[in-house]
Amino acid sequence: MAETDRESEKKETIPHISPDLLRSPDYLEASVYPTRDIRYYWSDAWDPLFYADLARAGFISVAMDIERFGPVLLPEIQSAYAVLDWENLHISGHIRKILNRGALEKQGFSLILSDDPERVTHAIRDQFGEENWLIPRYGDLLRELASFPFPEGYFRLVATELYEENSLVAGELGYAIGATYTSLTGFSSRLREHRNRGTLQLVLLARFLREGGFAFWNLGHPHMDYKSQLGCCILKREEFLQRWLRESNRKLEPG
Repeated sequence: MAETDRESEKKETIPHISPDLLRSPDYLEASVYPTRDIRYYWSDAWDPLFYADLARAGFISVAMDIERFGPVLLPEIQSAYAVLDWENLHISGHIRKILNRGALEKQGFSLILSDDPERVTHAIRDQFGEENWLIPRYGDLLRELASFPFPEGYFRLVATELYEENSLVAGELGYAIGATYTSLTGFSSRLREHRNRGTLQLVLLARFLREGGFAFWNLGHPHMDYKSQLGCCILKREEFLQRWLRESNRKLEPG
């Protein structure tokens, strides 16, 4: 079977989701949340509000550029999620040494959080090349999300950048909804002299989120070593959604 035929078959066997369908009464509770054998959906709607509504419902959306159909959004309602509660945050010995040396600024480190996805997007593409779901159309959507006038607490794009001596050494893209934060994707420098900088970025971001009053950090797919090493627990879909739907609708109150 040709590659395009396989891509076509994959797209046609994944259920379609649209803005109207997502917003129809009881669709999520009756058709999406209880259906354990379906995780991925597809859509060719690249509307920022639709993306935010998917995120608010618990979907984490990636993308694929299919030759016969063009760019397709692939929202996933996962069977399990990696969740970090602040009391479970594990800080390795390597990171403790950095933190115990004194002010990070004096060591040449700076952490920047903004709604500008450009620098992190470019770094991710440079590192992963074609093996990356962050296709050009998704990059366009990120820019649209950053400038879209969402109500306060509804959806906010977040780009996290860790610099060392003015070099971008680690970062990630994610979003804040209510009192929750969700990771999308990220990178860390592979240079030997930048070892552990990805972990440092994660720990610093976790501290920022905790101090900012966020309830928990949703890191998405659970089966990655760095997430368990960070202290994440694994929640099945039902347990995750109970917490998610409560905290994503709660007003953020800084700690």
